[in-house]
Amino acid sequence: MNKINKSNVIEGPWKSKQTNGTDVGNFKIGQTVVHLSHGLGTIIGVEDRQLINDKETEKFYIVEVKDGGAPKKVFVPVNSSANRLRPVMDKKTATEVLAYITLGKPNADMDCQTWNRRYREYMERIHTGDPMQIAEVYVSLRALNAEKDLSFGERKLAEQCKELLIREFSSLGMALPE
Repeated sequence: MNKINKSNVIEGPWKSKQTNGTDVGNFKIGQTVVHLSHGLGTIIGVEDRQLINDKETEKFYIVEVKDGGAPKKVFVPVNSSANRLRPVMDKKTATEVLAYITLGKPNADMDCQTWNRRYREYMERIHTGDPMQIAEVYVSLRALNAEKDLSFGERKLAEQCKELLIREFSSLGMALPE
């Protein structure tokens, strides 16, 4: 179990020290971002972390993600944050995504595959973090559900896509159409 002492250093497998800078790397403390695997979160700090065996330290963003349960903290290396974090989509992109969800046609190539290939393809698209890719998966699963019952995994994916989109749209004051 990690213990926090008064100097804000965490003891355990990591040595950690928080920094007070508000502008580190591509993002700022307090900025709302999208983690490609966890969804919408807020950067609440930056920490220098060092493995006990290593001599070099590395800066990590501390991203607080609220996904319906208790908030969780995700540590993202600052130097590779561009691969894992992105800013919240702008209103123009959100409008395009909403238009696609409302009027878009599902990708017929994906719907002809077996469920496990579709599932893999959908997961790859979701983990890009691109809102349009997530919307494409959502539209395809909605169309597939109209034709036949979705597998348990596909139902979970549809829920995940919907939740990711709802959270991001709600941060912009927009709503996902039914």
